[in-house]
Amino acid sequence: PLSLSMFYSPFEYGRKNILNCLLALSNLRKKYTLHLNGLSEDKYYKAIMKSLNISFVEHGCVHTNEYELILDKIDIGIQVGFAETFNYIAAEHMARGIPVIASRMVRVMDDMPPGIFKRTIVDNADNAFEIMGKLNRLMSSPEERWALGKEMRSALQESNRKRVGIASATLEGMR
Repeated sequence: PLSLSMFYSPFEYGRKNILNCLLALSNLRKKYTLHLNGLSEDKYYKAIMKSLNISFVEHGCVHTNEYELILDKIDIGIQVGFAETFNYIAAEHMARGIPVIASRMVRVMDDMPPGIFKRTIVDNADNAFEIMGKLNRLMSSPEERWALGKEMRSALQESNRKRVGIASATLEGMR
């Protein structure tokens, strides 16, 4: 089975669109294991995942080294939130070449080229079927998943170079 991730801080559950993502996961065509970092420790979400027959591995709160080892096993990240500032989890996935399904609210996705944006962005975060459709497509094509991850990493690196350039120019102007 493929490895999917939904990594969220418990302080952010309210804005992370968890229920729609879980509904989408419950209807996927291919087998998967969902990797979590504490979500199933919440009895409410654990009961929902059990009732929806979602297979998951709970890692709990992990240190950086362990988190990086977990990321090495992930095929697709899920970050379809309602409100974000940047979303480091999505950026960390993309930096490793892991494609991420996200909402328009995930700001790190703003610099993705239109082709990537179209394949990974969920226009209506309330629509579990749209989330499911994006996931099913990536799950059914290992070649597309690998190529998309590579494209996302490249776009993220280019965006970072531009932002570092802007910051450097700003700091130089302050001298």
